[in-house]
Amino acid sequence: ENVTSHNAHSPLPWYWGGATGPRGDGPTLFDAFDSMITTLLDRVKYPNLERIVVVGHSAGGQFVQRYAMFTSLPPILSVHYYVANPSSLMYLDSTRPVLYPTSHPCLFCHPETIMQTRYTFRIPSPSTTPCFTSYNSYGYGIESATISNGKEAIRDSLEMYARRQVTYLAGSGDTCDHTKLIGLGCCKKDASFEESFEGKDNGFEAGRHEERCHTDDKGLDKSCEAALQGRCRFERLHAYAQHVEMFFNGDVHQVVAEGKIPQGHHRVLVVDGVGHVGCGMLQSKEFASAALMQASNKRTA
Repeated sequence: ENVTSHNAHSPLPWYWGGATGPRGDGPTLFDAFDSMITTLLDRVKYPNLERIVVVGHSAGGQFVQRYAMFTSLPPILSVHYYVANPSSLMYLDSTRPVLYPTSHPCLFCHPETIMQTRYTFRIPSPSTTPCFTSYNSYGYGIESATISNGKEAIRDSLEMYARRQVTYLAGSGDTCDHTKLIGLGCCKKDASFEESFEGKDNGFEAGRHEERCHTDDKGLDKSCEAALQGRCRFERLHAYAQHVEMFFNGDVHQVVAEGKIPQGHHRVLVVDGVGHVGCGMLQSKEFASAALMQASNKRTA
């Protein structure tokens, strides 16, 4: 992933909807996916296709989450979005999760605790937030958001986002922050999950492991803006899903979404024992069940 804090004066990265041309011009990946999905939805060309799955892992997960918000396509029930292990997500307002205190410094991202936590959300304090002027800028939030096709009415996209079917795929082993682990002396360096996975001949399930303490965080975004969303990808996904639920179902923002999120349209799906490994996430029984088995009697793209 190798993501760093985005400079507001630099071109947008591709996974946030930036243009794909060498000089920051040209079509965006949002445009390309709109074109591809529109083609797939053509009943004349694909009469038997009933379900489309858009999935991305890591930076690809960042792309899918922003794309689900800004695609020009209507919220079609046959299109499903899967956001897997992104370093950051795009918040819908200026609040961020209040992170729970830890009983031990090395347990800053304990998966069981995260899954049991009901987060509260507040606007960060200017006096204690070095990135207060940028934490909610486009990519991390919705302020000053302008995508390359010139649309600036970001809030017009929020109602559509509420009605889309978005699943947040969270690997329970994606809990590492290299800087914290090394600085605190929490972990001994061990073999990466990728090595143990690639060395197995018995398929994905044999490659799962219980060790969740890694020194390699696979390029976790450690910027101030991202850190306000949670201490690791696993926490960031759980907190964000609760943020989306509270944003659309709370009294303050019901007028934006014109009602509550349809049941089951935004949910977290935990892939147990898998860290920041795309093949492990997408070959898991959890993902297969959610994305494929639900469509066992349908044709899926």
